[in-house]
Amino acid sequence: MSKIEFKSKIKQNGKDNLVKFDSEVQISKWKKFKVYEFLEPVQKIQNRIEISENKVNIFSGPATINLELNKEIIIEYTTEVGFLFMSAYMNKLENKVEGEITIHKFMYTLTQGETEVGSYELYLKIKE
Repeated sequence: MSKIEFKSKIKQNGKDNLVKFDSEVQISKWKKFKVYEFLEPVQKIQNRIEISENKVNIFSGPATINLELNKEIIIEYTTEVGFLFMSAYMNKLENKVEGEITIHKFMYTLTQGETEVGSYELYLKIKE
């Protein structure tokens, strides 16, 4: 079974937070995307992350974030009280394969109007 090492550095409301865990991961392909499906072990939320050369799609529970390198995308973010419309902008995407290890790093920001909701830096290390 393949494993994923997941790290997310989150900056929101002037605070830094780190989410870090290891999990089993299912790997597949969809169109030009490499697809990683795994369970976030603390909150037991199913995650699906699709990564291509210049795009990333994140599905975490009911929330979806679509990202494209150096392009602003309007997203509809599902919350418990309804939908929020935000802008997503990914300014970094690195994909590396070293033997059995695949590493993906990407950074993005979410804004609502003129207000930055947060900035996010994700690191995925997959051992197949």
